[in-house]
Amino acid sequence: MKHNNSTRQVSMRIFLVLIVMMMSSAFVMAQEKYGFKVAGVDVTSDNYLDLTEINGVSGKVYFDPNTRTLTLDNATIEANDCNAILNETCNYLLIELIGTNTINVTNSAGIYTRESTVILGDGGAKLSVKSDLCALLFGGCPLEINNCWLEAEGKWGISASYNEAEEVLTIRNSHVEATGSTGSICDIAGLKLEGCYIDIPSKAAYDADTKSVAVNGETVTSKVVIEPNSYGIYIADKPVTTLNYKDLTSIYGVSGSASYDPDTRTLTLDNATIERNSTDGTGIVNKTVSDFTVKLIGNNTVTADLASMVLNQTSTITGDGSLHLTSKRFCGLDMESASVTIDNTSLFVKGGYGIAGYIGAKSEVLTMRNSYVEAEGTGSGSISLISDLILDNCAITQPVGAEFDADQKAVVLNGELLKSKVVIEPITNSIGTVTADVPASKQGIYNLNGVKLTQQWNDLPAGIYIVDGVKRVKN
Repeated sequence: MKHNNSTRQVSMRIFLVLIVMMMSSAFVMAQEKYGFKVAGVDVTSDNYLDLTEINGVSGKVYFDPNTRTLTLDNATIEANDCNAILNETCNYLLIELIGTNTINVTNSAGIYTRESTVILGDGGAKLSVKSDLCALLFGGCPLEINNCWLEAEGKWGISASYNEAEEVLTIRNSHVEATGSTGSICDIAGLKLEGCYIDIPSKAAYDADTKSVAVNGETVTSKVVIEPNSYGIYIADKPVTTLNYKDLTSIYGVSGSASYDPDTRTLTLDNATIERNSTDGTGIVNKTVSDFTVKLIGNNTVTADLASMVLNQTSTITGDGSLHLTSKRFCGLDMESASVTIDNTSLFVKGGYGIAGYIGAKSEVLTMRNSYVEAEGTGSGSISLISDLILDNCAITQPVGAEFDADQKAVVLNGELLKSKVVIEPITNSIGTVTADVPASKQGIYNLNGVKLTQQWNDLPAGIYIVDGVKRVKN
């Protein structure tokens, strides 16, 4: 009997030890830490899915331990006496930005990293970091800012802490504003700029002696602005850059869908609206891109106080859609020193000038190919100041008798400059591929390329169509 009691006691002790071990293991697993803190709280396997449970954190903030990605999605982090984000041991931490995000910190650095960290956006993402000390601080490691809009403001804007060779700041395809009363970008071992440049202050650059962004050897303590490289195209007076080219609706005044492909040099407007109503504002400007193409899908509208569209380089406007260009007091389509082709599309232009060159220079040749065009320049001419007008499968149909006059470098009527509406239409008035034995009432709707369309008349964008074998214009 004693033996059995002893056996039971030993078994009970083993059982209790196993329970304690299991509980300890579960506790350890529940408290697995990922090496960084948000608003002073460790990010762990307990809270990583929703970090807005932490006091001072709102919006959407969560962590993916598999990819080491901390996501800020329209988030706000406010902290006192601790960092908003402190990366202690999580090497290659990725801080992913979605939408507009804000960090406000007192008595500590806003973001402090001691392991390699990348702040990455989706092109339109923004992050504002303010602190009464250092906005962005990194020590003994590199820091990268990639494809985003970042504002850093504090006693120090962006700074390193240990004076080590690894403390290199890399900025890629980003807009960065850094302001620090002691140093805006300072105490760093190096600055690498890829796809961007220091815009403000003028002549500012990284200085290896001061280890800062400096002018004439003096660390800059005013705002430093780093801009992404421009492609030479401007939308609503804002440059198309390596940061915004995929979605130009991030530019104020642009809606619908608009994007730029730098490989094909094509600006695509898909049911887009561009409004630049401020004084001296312009809509679309191509300053430096030769063989530039504007591709139209659906109905598109550009309205500006000055020129609605300025083309300084060889350009083509094309596509099944339509484009309305309206200038309130200058030129609808301004082609300065450039040849422009309107190809298989519909264009409606109105302004003080309709379509105009600068002085009618030899290079200012306007070609219209198989397109429907309306141009009206109530003050200075509907189509004027161009060296030549080439009509390819097109003709001036309104007003009757209007023609291009090479001496006046304009479209005229009875020798007088036209300021009323000029209409140019394709000569084609039927589609040869339509089967002859099909009754006209059942032939359907075709575009000018002979492609049968599935949309109903009311659903089509403005343009010229062949409807049941007869040419029709839809405004």
